[in-house]
Amino acid sequence: MAAQVVDANPEWEVSDILGKKVVDGEVQYLVDWRPTLVPEHALGNAKELVDEFEARVQLQHESKSGQGGPGSLKQGERAMAVADAP
Repeated sequence: MAAQVVDANPEWEVSDILGKKVVDGEVQYLVDWRPTLVPEHALGNAKELVDEFEARVQLQHESKSGQGGPGSLKQGERAMAVADAP
């Protein structure tokens, strides 16, 4: 069972409509969301996904050890970890 992210006030940018289905008489669309930064506290219902992501980032960091890293950033720059898909 996949984790779900629930937000009472979502503001997501839709990238594409992928499909459509009528569920209990209501039309529902399958949407592709643009990547959106979400605060950690808002991902409480997706802890398993966060843990999986962090494990992928750690593996990538270990495999690339010695190549860059936090010390290679210029003053004022911020690093963003992006894990490759499994």
